[in-house]
This record gives sequence, structure tokens and C-alpha cells, in this order.
Amino acid sequence: MWFVYIGYMMLRNSADDEFQRARQCAIYGIVGYASVPLAYISSRLVFSLHPESIGLTSTMNLTAIIMTAGLFLLYFYLLWFNMKIEKFSRIMRSGQ
Repeated sequence: MWFVYIGYMMLRNSADDEFQRARQCAIYGIVGYASVPLAYISSRLVFSLHPESIGLTSTMNLTAIIMTAGLFLLYFYLLWFNMKIEKFSRIMRSGQ
């Protein structure tokens, strides 16, 4: 699916004539959309190495919770820091 999208973006930026580009992209979009059910069906019909559901052990669950909490803390710290920089920037602009 990713390659279909990349191909669409490349096609979108390749043609010079706007009408021709729109027509080609419309045709490619229809063909690309047809590949969605094909990808879903092929993943169900063909044997895959991907497991259906692996579940999490207690150690894996604890690790996931700690990493998620750390990510949120990092996000909120960076948000706070960005707000502080923005406030400082406004003070500097108003002082000039």
C-alpha cells in the first residue's frame, strides 16, 4: 500500500499539463483503490509468518507502561519548554 501511495505522489508531480496529470492520477487512484481489498484478502488467504495475537507478558506490559509514561513526560516537557521560549520571544519583541 505504501508503494501505491508513493507511486501516486510521483505521478502527481511528474506531468506538466494539469488536465493530463489529473486524468492519469484519477486512473491510478482507481487502480490503487482496487488494491486495498486485494491486500486484505491476500493477507487472509496466504500463510503468513505474522502471528494473529501474541499478547503481552507481565514484564512486557510493565515495560510498555513505563515507556508510554516516559514518552508523555517528554512530550509535556517539550511542550512546556516551547511555551516558555514563545513567551520569552514575545517579551523580547515587545521590548524592541
